[in-house]
Amino acid sequence: MSAVSNGAFGAVGNTGVYLATTDQQDWSVQGAAAAAAGGAVAGAAGAQGGHLAKHIEGPRWQGAVEFGVPAAAEVAGSLVQAGLDDSDEGYGVDDGLLDAVGGAALAKFPGAEQLTWSGRPSWGAHVGAAYAGEHAGLGVDAIKYVIEEVTQPDPEPAPAPSSEAAAPGDAQ
Repeated sequence: MSAVSNGAFGAVGNTGVYLATTDQQDWSVQGAAAAAAGGAVAGAAGAQGGHLAKHIEGPRWQGAVEFGVPAAAEVAGSLVQAGLDDSDEGYGVDDGLLDAVGGAALAKFPGAEQLTWSGRPSWGAHVGAAYAGEHAGLGVDAIKYVIEEVTQPDPEPAPAPSSEAAAPGDAQ
């Protein structure tokens, strides 16, 4: 159930991030669908880290799985989005590192099992955990967006018109 609920919230949340961080004139159905697909992959796969870690012997390997699966899921989701998206932006190593750190940072966010007393979470507990996790993920996405905006070089200013060129509105 956690894969379904986290995948659904990941799709919706990632589409919202796409709409919020893309200029409106650049929006496209393909871009929004790519964001939804990437968010679904990241949400569904990332939610499995804690489940898989329970079956691993040794705390070192448990930690590697618990943090590594969500980190890899975020990168995989972004690769899916980049592969399906119609924008000119590529997906580089720096993007992958930010995604991996963000995914690992969310690894300890409580899942549905931690939100119930019985140990057998209901569908509502899964939805609640996914909703809360997606809100935390949006915070991580906001930090990633700010880092990307701060570290991007400023675009080159347009060259000044030469003195020989006519000014707009001049008769030629």
